[in-house]
Amino acid sequence: MKLAAIFISSLACGQNMDEVIKCYECQHSISELGIETGNYNCVEPDSHTKVVEKMKFREHHNTITGKVGLIRTDCQFLTGHGYEEEIQPDGSSKYIAFNYTERGYYDNFEGSQTYVYDQHASGMVHKQQYHLCGPDNDECVQTATYPLQNLTMPHSSVKSAKTVQESEPHASDCFICNSHVHYDDKENTWVMKQEDKNCIEHPKRLPPKFHLKDCFGECIVDQEEYWDYNSGTPLSRITKRHCSNGTDTEDDKQTETERNHFHRQQTISSYICQSNHCNGPEYVPPNNPGSAQTAGLAALFFLLNFLA
Repeated sequence: MKLAAIFISSLACGQNMDEVIKCYECQHSISELGIETGNYNCVEPDSHTKVVEKMKFREHHNTITGKVGLIRTDCQFLTGHGYEEEIQPDGSSKYIAFNYTERGYYDNFEGSQTYVYDQHASGMVHKQQYHLCGPDNDECVQTATYPLQNLTMPHSSVKSAKTVQESEPHASDCFICNSHVHYDDKENTWVMKQEDKNCIEHPKRLPPKFHLKDCFGECIVDQEEYWDYNSGTPLSRITKRHCSNGTDTEDDKQTETERNHFHRQQTISSYICQSNHCNGPEYVPPNNPGSAQTAGLAALFFLLNFLA
């Protein structure tokens, strides 16, 4: 990846602000139990694979420099592994591992290391963690901690059904917000507004009229983080807080009121690119340095559990 930290105003760039880009957008995963989600045509895109069209350029106000720059929409490809962790009432954990492929788009901010490159840029690491909480578990209204830890696959998994502890469903407070911040390499700092900071660190400071919901389902904190493997430089963080369900019909109400569930995943290989459909099957990216061993361990983990 050609890395450069530059900042040029949108007027100086002379970009066509009406230009669009078309990217494949899909997801597929398969667990160690053989359970698939999403569509296999994400692994091998064809004429049936979903394509999204987005504006290629948008203006962005840098709260650090006061300048107006660009966000460029790039196409993106991710593949990796992860696991689901269900924490039991006795404090023990049950795990299910999975491999995944995702294709979509990436918001590329001026001032970040990834903004300037030719054709395809590989070497980005993407980490994601969802935390799902029942109404009696208040962990999902606390601070979302960064940086996310490097993924360590569990040494063993338990395939038996999870232990369920049910109680009378009821609502709990759940904060609703979205934050997308990026690291300005030139200024050596995170670019964020106060609302971003509150969404990440202090959700209880958000105006309740717009950001607080009675949640009968699961309160969720969804965290994503991108960084450059070679330099160790952070790139961007996305934090989303929301209520999954439970407010529409009686059947949706969460009876596992103390539920504590984590979904964690991390890329083995990834790339971004700037032309229509460029995140299709034609380009095969290299693994991130050091990830081949991790991928091998994940494959071995799958094999041992299938044979068990």
